[in-house]
Amino acid sequence: MKRPVTVSVRWIALIWLAGMVIAANGPSFAQEPAASGKRPGKGSAAKKADKSSGRVPAYYAKVKITAEQREKILSIQEEFAAKIDPLRKQLDALTKERDAKMAAVLTPEQQNKIDEMKAAAKKTREGKKTAKDKPAAGAPEEKPAGKEKE
Repeated sequence: MKRPVTVSVRWIALIWLAGMVIAANGPSFAQEPAASGKRPGKGSAAKKADKSSGRVPAYYAKVKITAEQREKILSIQEEFAAKIDPLRKQLDALTKERDAKMAAVLTPEQQNKIDEMKAAAKKTREGKKTAKDKPAAGAPEEKPAGKEKE
């Protein structure tokens, strides 16, 4: 005869506590958005390498580099950006060519189904992006720093 499955009160309490800790600290686990409001991704390395922005890679600034080191690093970034950008464009072209060849293998019905799935995924991403920009229901509105009413 099988014994009934019982969950101890300790396990329930432990799971509840873990859930509360995650819920309370959830936002602190999230990555801070980029200053432009866009997620890091394609092309962000090239933008970071732009000397006009004067940005060094993450962690470099935290080790207190000198002005001379900073200039050398920015120069290196600029040098390699000039080499990486054409390769990135070549990769994009190859990816488009590959995708076109793969699509040519599909039947029109299969391609239509894939197009529908891509459109649905795009709509979901856009929905998440706009939801991220809106404050949560019941959350107080954020006021810009230094713009308090007198």
